[in-house]
Amino acid sequence: MAVWTEARRRPILAAFMLLALVFVVFRSVGHYNKVVKRREARELRKSWHEEQPTITVPDPLPECPQLIPGYNVSKTRTGPKVLMSSGAYNNVVDGVSKTLNRLVADLQARNFQVVIIAPVGEKPAMPHYGLLYPAPSVTVPFRPEYRLALGLDRCTREFFEAYDPDIVHVASPDYLGQQVQMWANEQGLPVVCSYHTRFNSYLPYYLGSFVAPVDSAVWAWMRYFYNRCHHTYPPTPSVSQELRRHGVTSELRIWPRGIDLTLFNPNRRSEALRTAWGADSNTVVLLTVCRLVWEKNLREIIETIKLLSNQGEHFLAVVVGEGPARARMQEELPNVVFSGFLGGVNLSTAFASADLFFFPSLTETWGAVTLEAMASGLPVIVADAPGSKELVTNDHTGFLITPGRPQRWANAVVRLLHSPDLRARLAANALQKVSQTQSYTWERATNMVLSHYSDLLSTTKRYQDLFEVPGAYDGNSMANDTSLVGGDDYAAADALLDAAGHASEEGRSVVESPEADETQGV
Repeated sequence: MAVWTEARRRPILAAFMLLALVFVVFRSVGHYNKVVKRREARELRKSWHEEQPTITVPDPLPECPQLIPGYNVSKTRTGPKVLMSSGAYNNVVDGVSKTLNRLVADLQARNFQVVIIAPVGEKPAMPHYGLLYPAPSVTVPFRPEYRLALGLDRCTREFFEAYDPDIVHVASPDYLGQQVQMWANEQGLPVVCSYHTRFNSYLPYYLGSFVAPVDSAVWAWMRYFYNRCHHTYPPTPSVSQELRRHGVTSELRIWPRGIDLTLFNPNRRSEALRTAWGADSNTVVLLTVCRLVWEKNLREIIETIKLLSNQGEHFLAVVVGEGPARARMQEELPNVVFSGFLGGVNLSTAFASADLFFFPSLTETWGAVTLEAMASGLPVIVADAPGSKELVTNDHTGFLITPGRPQRWANAVVRLLHSPDLRARLAANALQKVSQTQSYTWERATNMVLSHYSDLLSTTKRYQDLFEVPGAYDGNSMANDTSLVGGDDYAAADALLDAAGHASEEGRSVVESPEADETQGV
């Protein structure tokens, strides 16, 4: 029955994705939604500022969706105002939503005002930062955690005009992102687009032999979208080169992500957790951490573990994560420990308590879990693919494996299973690379975004006006003041995210209203 269901779900989901792409293209080419007249917008802003001179974020009209406050929000911040759009923010826990929330937390610490427009679900999947404006959206078939935003309506446009942002940051090349991008271009605002997902790499998992024509269509849309951004921010040079090869001509600037070294480190190792997994002192634990969706190359994980077991290797495989593929994986791998979702300290403890990290995904633009494993003192075995390959030095911090043959992965695992000295050497090199170079800190990542923002803002009169507000924004001093970044507020949110994972597994509300939580510092 599981095979029957999977075989029919994939083409239906693929058809949905294609229809969504066609919808976006037809709505975009030769057609622009009506924009609120500039005269009316100016009057709206003028009357609003006269009534609330110290407020930098207006309330939407009473009949419209209302803002959802997140952590550490304030409507009186006097720094630059950012409008951000994303296909996922607090409705799903994944690399994109966690990265954007961390960025917003850091921007708020620098006195930036941030409003995010994104789909929301019935219950939030994670605590969020910033002021969240709910975008009209529908559920993606068979993936209820994801929602497809439907674009900008009258309420949204009027709110945007009243908010009057200084810069617009678009994080998803979906219909909502395209509409926000179009609105910003019409208003003459700087537009930056961050690149988080290699959508083209998802196609083989859903379309099979029909990949080629759809791949061309996807890249045509990506070119159309990213060439209308003033800046595009890929996380690594290899991903940047991939965009260039496919015709993206906008200015590409690298935005690497960061890692919290106070959370992810070898000191989190727990013998109690290893015992709970069923591992003794002589057992090598092979860890995988990811969302359990087929585009993470889960089939290669399954086949590799089966090969190792058939070869009689002594090890314990642990899989951390949730997703629609979990039931099928558990059916095929009955001896593997499936922990479900983990976050915060529970996740970092799982990393530090393992001995090897195994992650064959081909769809990463960055690979945060790879860095988290390295910071936890693990040698890593990852795919030789854009994103991951720039984080790992082959035979120094781990192994880069050409995907497509599970035996290659199995051979790499066997090398480390049988050589404690090799494991120790690669682990020490991995830890040193992450913890001592300071190349992967959130402070550095946020400073790079600030530098990119400033280069665009400094060309506008709007930016110069910011300096007329006492104490509003000093780009030079604040870009170098790392004490302002993240800190205790984000650590508190990480702890709540950890609790949210357990709550969701037990069927309880994932996170309570931010206004009701005393730890959030709203």
